[in-house]
Amino acid sequence: MEHFFESIEGWFNFRSIYDQALQEAPANAVFVEVGSWRGRSAAYMAVEIAKSGKAIDFYCIDLWHGSLESPAKVLQHTAGSGSAFPAFRNNLQQGGAWDLVKPIVEKSAIAANRFRDESVDFIMIDAAHDYASVREDVSAWLPKLKSGRLMAGDDADWPGVLIGVHESIPMSEITILNNGANWLYRHQRPHRGDWQLKGNQVHDLDYLAVIPYVNRPDLLERAVSSIPELWKGLVVIDQSEKGLAPAETGWAKEIAGVFRAPAKSMSFTQMMNWATAEARQRRVRHLVFMHNDAECTNEAAGRALEYARAHPQAGVVFTHYDAFAVFNLAALVQVGPWDETFRWYFADNDYYYRMKLLGWELANFGGDLVLHHGSQTLHSDPACAAEVAAHWKWHEDHYRHKWGGPTNRECHTIPYGGAPW
Repeated sequence: MEHFFESIEGWFNFRSIYDQALQEAPANAVFVEVGSWRGRSAAYMAVEIAKSGKAIDFYCIDLWHGSLESPAKVLQHTAGSGSAFPAFRNNLQQGGAWDLVKPIVEKSAIAANRFRDESVDFIMIDAAHDYASVREDVSAWLPKLKSGRLMAGDDADWPGVLIGVHESIPMSEITILNNGANWLYRHQRPHRGDWQLKGNQVHDLDYLAVIPYVNRPDLLERAVSSIPELWKGLVVIDQSEKGLAPAETGWAKEIAGVFRAPAKSMSFTQMMNWATAEARQRRVRHLVFMHNDAECTNEAAGRALEYARAHPQAGVVFTHYDAFAVFNLAALVQVGPWDETFRWYFADNDYYYRMKLLGWELANFGGDLVLHHGSQTLHSDPACAAEVAAHWKWHEDHYRHKWGGPTNRECHTIPYGGAPW
């Protein structure tokens, strides 16, 4: 077949992404284009599929009503009918590619329900460009993507687009292409380190507990020793300079494992995104987070977890704030990744505010049973303490910019009020 996409009015600046997706496509692949308009990009993909000889089901999903960003263009391109679908169909028919596409006239997030989880090989998101729509589209389609496969989108230089993407996929896992015009994501967990030790592997647990460790092995010993009721599901995330010596601890072989990452290679927010991904992979219902300079008394760990189980409306259950906290994994999935533009402080304020905006309860179990030894991890590393102090003002201003005010006096209900610059 000969290409005819250039004869179709519209926008198409992601040819290289379509070429890559087609090159990687296995036999009997499934492709989805969300937002097809008059068919310019769909025409290119359809012809390339035909030329490849590969058996690929290519779905084009759109309401064909146009978007709110360009109402004049909607009227122009729908010929007053309110739908550009006739133009899409005619363009594909004239080029001889109509039989190569499977159109679905439906709202994107609803159409996603037609597809099984992990059944799609490539997804292109190019529908409405406002924050809420992009976030909804990416969140709806992400579970449908096969492991290792690609999701991409256009107009990454539109504020609403990139905000919506970053609220759905960790920022460090997104690649920006074509001078900022497109974004690309490969559905696989980034390599953050390696398992130094895998102890008990109990598969019927409903929780994963994590303790990040950077320094002060004496405090880590006290933290771990204070929560024996959670050892079966406990992972220590080791980012210390020298690394733990599990053989020298009395609990190493009793816990679920020690994950070793290069020293300071993950920020706090990246570490939380790693822990959330690990919890999702294990299909648990709760993610327990504990500072390595915290300590539970009187079986507070198990009691807080029981409280979380009994209060499914709680997105997070606090004790001594989040020195020991239990997250509802359903809430973490809905809220999305931790904002990796924050490295330390204000990251939690950002996340809990987003959680409240979505209607999740921030429950307080009570902190009298949990000791917090005052940020000893930070105080034990003068270089880290200096770095935090040097960047505190930036993080504070960044939070104000993102939410229109300081903590507890936020004005925005969407990040940056929809206008980050």
